[in-house]
Amino acid sequence: MTRGRDGKAEVHDRKVAKQIAEAIEGGAVLLPEPVRRASDIMCGCGCNEAAWTWIRDWLASREGNPRPPDPAHPPEGGEEDGGRWLLVYLMDHLGLTEHGCRITNCWLTEDGQALLDFLRRWGPDWAEKAWWVDSTGCSIVPEGWTFPAEAPAS
Repeated sequence: MTRGRDGKAEVHDRKVAKQIAEAIEGGAVLLPEPVRRASDIMCGCGCNEAAWTWIRDWLASREGNPRPPDPAHPPEGGEEDGGRWLLVYLMDHLGLTEHGCRITNCWLTEDGQALLDFLRRWGPDWAEKAWWVDSTGCSIVPEGWTFPAEAPAS
């Protein structure tokens, strides 16, 4: 999948495009590309809702940061917290944030804002609220789901 001149996603595999179209026609909601990329790192066991909550809160804390960062804006502490650093690097690697001289003074990319908006609308337990189809044609259908899928009010 690539982005066209208008910035919208374009699926080049006709079989996958047909799967996606049929799923959407059946009531599926298209999973935004930044959400798909972030969800690809999660296997489904453990506590995905806690991970999505952390991602939402981290992105929200970066929202509105100056671009490039203001040198007067002090970086966050916690130098010894390796897990926190790993997750911050992951947000950068996934293209959800960009940074200048210090990764903790990062700002949101368009994809980061799209993911944050998605999590604010659907919540960290989004996978349980609808039948989803992603850009690869993969479906996520919650157990016991009934159709049609409807987003909660914004």
